[in-house]
Amino acid sequence: MAELPDYLAATARCRAQSNAVVDNAHPLAELLEVSGLLRHRAARWIQERIRVYGASAVHAEVEMGRGGACVAGIADEADGVADLATDPGAVVTVTITLDIDTILGGGADTDSDTAAATGTATAILTPTNPPWDEVTVESMSLSIEPLSFHFNFGFLLDLDMDISNLQLDAVEPFGAPLEPDGSVFFPSALFHISGTAHAEGFLGLINEDLMIDNVSESNFSGRFTGGSGTVVFDQLFLDSLTDELDPADLPDGINSLAFTINVDLGGVVFSGSLTPIPEHFDHDGDGDIDLLDYADFVACTTGPDIDIFPPCDIHDADEDGDVDHHDFGEFQVAFGIPQ
Repeated sequence: MAELPDYLAATARCRAQSNAVVDNAHPLAELLEVSGLLRHRAARWIQERIRVYGASAVHAEVEMGRGGACVAGIADEADGVADLATDPGAVVTVTITLDIDTILGGGADTDSDTAAATGTATAILTPTNPPWDEVTVESMSLSIEPLSFHFNFGFLLDLDMDISNLQLDAVEPFGAPLEPDGSVFFPSALFHISGTAHAEGFLGLINEDLMIDNVSESNFSGRFTGGSGTVVFDQLFLDSLTDELDPADLPDGINSLAFTINVDLGGVVFSGSLTPIPEHFDHDGDGDIDLLDYADFVACTTGPDIDIFPPCDIHDADEDGDVDHHDFGEFQVAFGIPQ
């Protein structure tokens, strides 16, 4: 049986109300009175704690009045947003296979270069606290310092290529469940790779700026770890991306030009903070419960048993179809979150 975590240091406290009691069908219900926001989920939370820690341990916990445990356990079901940035010293190795056909000949060759990289990412993790069950990467952007490549396609058929402003961006959010160790696999994630390539060679036939601008699906994976409000996103792997330039955009003498680009992200680590996302009352979606949300709460208040409609349902904390004094009690608990 697992050891019961100590939540005595939790700052939140369950606010008891005489008419807000956990589902009485549960054998521990009479021991824990919670307010409207918690009543629908506390029974499920207690059942899970009994499964993990045993009924006697949970019974003792509740009798000791660990209100922080009540709130922390139920808050774990909510989401958290991770705002991440690359750690100092992040580097990527870019390997390009260039397939070219010209009036002088051509073929395929591969070269690699390594450069520093900086970027940001935003992820939604569920629940708020680890171990997390699932993640959605809302955004990810990586800027790569200039790179230089040299390709040889035979006698006197050399090509030098300098790439600048290379950018790798997630086009849209992608999500997946997390493994117990925090690893995650995103099949067919959509990425945009862009930049400018200056190419010279082929006995002077080529002296051009070529645009890299490609959106394609690629398998992507990584690992999310952390705790105490911090998140680390590492062990990143991205499948190769391909780009074939439009023949109409190529200079005279070049029949075709295609890239296969592999961006090795093993040297990139994102890290940052994790902030709980308020489930109720945050009407403007800015991540906190403040006076603007209070003004909206007041405007939406109906009193008991008077139906409310979206968007006022965000203030119906006990989900009984109205916005009344019970919901106001929960608003007082939530006001100022996150600090």
